Amino acid sequence: MPPGRKGYHQSIIRTFVLLLIACIAGAATLVLDVRTGRVLFEDTAGTVSAAPGSVLKPFVAIALLETSTFRPAQRVACARQLQLKGRKFDCSHPALAMPLDLSAALAYSCNNYFVTMSRRLEPVRLAAGLQRFGLNAEVAGTADQLAMQAIGQWGIECTPAELAAAYRRLALFRRTAGARYVPLWSGIAGAAEFGTAQLAKPAGLRIAGKTGTTLNRSRTETLGWFAGWAPVGTPEFVAVVLARGSGGPDAAPEARRAFERFAARGVH
Repeated sequence: MPPGRKGYHQSIIRTFVLLLIACIAGAATLVLDVRTGRVLFEDTAGTVSAAPGSVLKPFVAIALLETSTFRPAQRVACARQLQLKGRKFDCSHPALAMPLDLSAALAYSCNNYFVTMSRRLEPVRLAAGLQRFGLNAEVAGTADQLAMQAIGQWGIECTPAELAAAYRRLALFRRTAGARYVPLWSGIAGAAEFGTAQLAKPAGLRIAGKTGTTLNRSRTETLGWFAGWAPVGTPEFVAVVLARGSGGPDAAPEARRAFERFAARGVH
């Protein structure tokens, strides 16, 4: 950190944390400093564990990008409807005029794209790729299990603490990642700019993030995830929200209110 910025940085931390305390009541919330890994705010973050849903897709995208048979420019036409093992996982994005490549599929959180592309993945390699970021993933034994794991709905659960640590590792990985990962970063940024996580976008600050919707273990309650960082190009903070009784679009505004105070401090 440049000389003279220590007090400024600490001021940002204080206001960011105070805002989270004020406006994310009832949600499991965790905020980490990307540089140090220090916990800046935590509220019941260690007590809830759930399938990650679509917030897992950036890590699945890395596994795809590291597979020799995958091409990120290849497009998939989304039929929007999707059923796996008797459960519906229809895409929530609007009808799109063109097929989606990897970047667009991340931005719009297209389940059909990731299920289709999961056929390029070896179950052991996907599980290992998720474990590389600290996520405890099982190895799929069937094509349906692999497809559901690719959209965060099988063989993996995490707490907000585990997901925040994974997103911190992802933010750090961004600093050294090569050109092949550009579609990944543009997709996560696009999700917050115009895609499914755009409700988390504050005025005056570009962020990167994903939302996800899943069910609790007994499948009796809907859970909504948001996971992301700010600023988009030089991450300083990772924020994770898990809202109970709602979907990913409901978790995003909680994060936005925190990011708005962050932006007000002049960090872009």
